[in-house]
Amino acid sequence: MKIDDLRYVVKKTPFGYIGECLELGLMVRDEDFDECCNRIQLLARDYLETADKLKSQGETVVHSPVKFYWLRKTRFDIREFLRAIGFQ
Repeated sequence: MKIDDLRYVVKKTPFGYIGECLELGLMVRDEDFDECCNRIQLLARDYLETADKLKSQGETVVHSPVKFYWLRKTRFDIREFLRAIGFQ
């Protein structure tokens, strides 16, 4: 899995922002939007780097499927498509 293939969603909640990596099922929370974006990307990068290190040491790394991934991916893709064509 490559870092460029990952999709991120950041949502505002009453408690700040929650960032999620759809493919890996990772989540972070922060009160600042930009910091939340940075933290979820850093977490995903660190996750993939650690997995690569373990693989290079001969370990078996298995990514477990994220619950409802295809539904979440489809919703993400539709929302991004609508934004790209200017539909708000």
